[in-house]
Amino acid sequence: MFKSLYIRVVLAFIAAVVIGLIAAFILTSRFFEQQFQQWMEQDTSSSAGDIAVLLERTEPNRWKETVALVEHMKSCSISVYDRPGHLIAGTDFSDRIAANDVRQVLDGGKITVGPGI
Repeated sequence: MFKSLYIRVVLAFIAAVVIGLIAAFILTSRFFEQQFQQWMEQDTSSSAGDIAVLLERTEPNRWKETVALVEHMKSCSISVYDRPGHLIAGTDFSDRIAANDVRQVLDGGKITVGPGI
């Protein structure tokens, strides 16, 4: 098809560059995704501890206001449950989070839920 050696060398070079760019994009996006997920888990865990301390220092009648403010500041949704598992402040996820998961967290466990819970 292409008789000129110059054309074949140029096309081979372009093909090698394109393949290299595609491979680099795939590898870096997967690496970044893993790093970002680890960072988000660490940040969320740290924030949860800070929010718990904040709520311990806040009067219970101001928890709804405090949680709403933190949700706005962190651009996230927060749910605060009492010991029996009833929502007392924040966003209601009862249609997406099992009662067993709430109990496990209240007992000191940790639940990891993916995006779009």
